[in-house]
Amino acid sequence: MVLVLWFLFMPLIGVAKAKWYAARIEDEQLAHDQEVKRLDEKGQGEVSKKRREEWAKRKEKLETDVQWVGIHNRQSEYWDRYGILGGFVLTAVGSVGLLGPGRPLVTRIVGAVVVCSMLILVFLNFAWRG
Repeated sequence: MVLVLWFLFMPLIGVAKAKWYAARIEDEQLAHDQEVKRLDEKGQGEVSKKRREEWAKRKEKLETDVQWVGIHNRQSEYWDRYGILGGFVLTAVGSVGLLGPGRPLVTRIVGAVVVCSMLILVFLNFAWRG
């Protein structure tokens, strides 16, 4: 189950990372706009122009970082699926082991519930994704 949980949350963390990088651009854009406005009000046009040029370079780098994060998220999805598969297989094998004839009734019920739940999750996943 640890593998399933780990690899289930990795894509969600990747999406959150992409949002964080995008929010960083917005944050720095707001700070830049306020600084340029302040410089323009003080009549420091040359400094303001220099800050705009610096920001254009910085923003380009930040936008490239967002693209790299998106690429990495798409590439890591392949391994995340294998991790979930491995976790499901290990959990299924353990649960099937609980179904043995010498086991107490409660243990067999728990094993059967886990196996059935996993099958339902797999079928829902295929039905939902097409």
